[in-house]
Amino acid sequence: STDYFSILWKALFDKAFQHVTGVKTGLSQRQFELVRKLVTQGQAGRELDLPNRCKVVRDRKRVCFMQSDSDAWSEVALKPNGCSVQPFFSIQLAQKSRFQEQIANPPPTVQYLPGSIGELGLRPWQSGDKMIPFGAKTPKLVSDLIREGSVASHLKRWFPVLTTGKEIIWVPGVKPGEAIRIKESENTVIRIEVSFNKETFE
Repeated sequence: STDYFSILWKALFDKAFQHVTGVKTGLSQRQFELVRKLVTQGQAGRELDLPNRCKVVRDRKRVCFMQSDSDAWSEVALKPNGCSVQPFFSIQLAQKSRFQEQIANPPPTVQYLPGSIGELGLRPWQSGDKMIPFGAKTPKLVSDLIREGSVASHLKRWFPVLTTGKEIIWVPGVKPGEAIRIKESENTVIRIEVSFNKETFE
């Protein structure tokens, strides 16, 4: 019956809420009804704010309980041999000889940059950001690239872009930019790999 499943859902939602917040109490009846409505009727990308910095996010295939802004991070500078660890991903860089690496057609989480590319930075994407995708001639909105890459709804706001100066050159795991094209004169490359520690793509 509906009441039977409501009891099971309430217990499940209470457990998730308690796990995220650390509090011993569960959801009020009103809060439970809002979460249940999000599960049964909510569209992908919809969010619900609960007390104690708990956020419930509806993805295409699931509902996630998480701490509000648990994925937040800010701009960082990257060194050619180094790494950066952020809330839901990490990036590792290493200088390599071009002739010792298989630089053609790397997997989406790996990219090779010209050794002479200059200073590199990493930041969350912003509204209005554009990048010229590899092989293209005109820029495309990063928001469109992220959407086409099926990035999980709850990670879209904080998804990273790799930059040199003010130019975006890679949307990690999604699409490289034309600016990373390696010329024949380059003897050194920078291998960069991103590792995501959450379900990043839907």
